[in-house]
Amino acid sequence: EQLIFGKMGTDMEEKDLRIFRSKMPYLWPLDKGGFISTDRIVAVGNYHSAPIHRAVKKARVINMLIDLTYGEASQWALFMDSGHIVLCSDAMPVAIIDDPEFTNFLINLKGEQ
Repeated sequence: EQLIFGKMGTDMEEKDLRIFRSKMPYLWPLDKGGFISTDRIVAVGNYHSAPIHRAVKKARVINMLIDLTYGEASQWALFMDSGHIVLCSDAMPVAIIDDPEFTNFLINLKGEQ
């Protein structure tokens, strides 16, 4: 079943709207106007780390670097599933998980190794 973007008015049925929303990627805002799909991020690293800095230099040479800093100092490097590295200057949001079950899982995982 295909959805047509021109059909986005009140004529769109609730079922079609749910399908449309489920296919839309979540675009996470970066810096002053850039957006990135969170589904495509593989890893995140601090730009000031020496290994990350080397990876960024290599990506720049082979044209796999996307600079979304808008002229500001780079803070983070996002490694994408396509092999691209995206630079951004805003601080990365941090998720705080306050779940005793998850904490016990991590403690047990650490103890097993």
